[in-house]
Amino acid sequence: MGDALVAAGVVDPVVLSTCNRVVVLHASGEPRSSDVFAALAAVKGADAIDPVDFYALEDRAAVTHLFRMASGLESMVVGETQILGQLKDAFFRAIEKGWLAGHGTRLAFDAAFRVAKRVRTETDIGRGHFSVAMTAIRVLENRLGDLAGLRILIVGAGKTGELAARYFRERTGARLALANRTLSKAEQLAEEIGIDEVVLLPHVPARVTEFDVVVGAVEGGQYLFGPAEVRTLAPSRELHVVDLSMPPCVDPAVTEVPGVTLIDISSLQGVVSTNTERRTGAVPQAEGMIEDALETLERKLWEESELKPVLLRMHGKIFSTLQEVFPNLGEEVLRRGAERLATMHIRKIKDVQRTKDERRAHLEALRAVYSSLDE
Repeated sequence: MGDALVAAGVVDPVVLSTCNRVVVLHASGEPRSSDVFAALAAVKGADAIDPVDFYALEDRAAVTHLFRMASGLESMVVGETQILGQLKDAFFRAIEKGWLAGHGTRLAFDAAFRVAKRVRTETDIGRGHFSVAMTAIRVLENRLGDLAGLRILIVGAGKTGELAARYFRERTGARLALANRTLSKAEQLAEEIGIDEVVLLPHVPARVTEFDVVVGAVEGGQYLFGPAEVRTLAPSRELHVVDLSMPPCVDPAVTEVPGVTLIDISSLQGVVSTNTERRTGAVPQAEGMIEDALETLERKLWEESELKPVLLRMHGKIFSTLQEVFPNLGEEVLRRGAERLATMHIRKIKDVQRTKDERRAHLEALRAVYSSLDE
């Protein structure tokens, strides 16, 4: 997807694609949100993306959203750590693919990872955290009791599907099967964590009624199965379907079939609300840390874009002036002297006690002084 965005003129794209969200973060440039949407639709298919579900954030709001995602404040289960790992994977993949050419995007992601670490170590936002997959498993345990001996099919070997598979393997004695679009990835994960069976994705609709639980954790847009595929469920059996995808990957009409229970994102809202209430005291604290991180990043970006050219000019002017006044001093001594004098000026601008307007005013004064030396 990143290649398509670059081809469309999108600058420094970082693409986060999970079973319940697609996020494109990019540097400011000519392409507007409509261009990003068009590139996404071309890759995913026009029918897979609903314009109603698409929204764009710019400038400070976009960076704030990045920081909040990394810190777990934008997750369905507040404080979950899964999204941070996904963001890191997306960022490093963009670097490996050569999609990131600018320095500002890297600075923003570095700052996001730092504030996320601070939020998780200095607040209770992640204490006792559990992911969406774990939330669904706990709901299943509340409904079914011990899951040992049940046959469970997990569809999707992405981050959410992998977490679900690992949780089921670690916490239950269930017999697990895994299906995925890429068969080799499913086989690799199955071998790694001890999954009993790998199912070909096209065979899923015909086999869903063989299982007690089916967990859908794939990128939504098309239904894996619906009422027609579950009508063959024996009258004495129950099938619990857990749809962790957004948009849904299972037709909600499956609940029309007796014996079928659907647990989807909306069904988990009660659990999520309880989870959020436990962390409400930590959220304002985390938001304060995010605000601090935003101000630090803004100052750093401003310093690099505005101060660096002035600093280079100051250094050159001071060096040439010192050369005229002290012609017998060596070049290295003059260079160190010029650097020290220039740094004294910059330190004043970087003084954290000064407001942004005061720093800008001081910078403009320095720029005017050193420009006048050419006259």
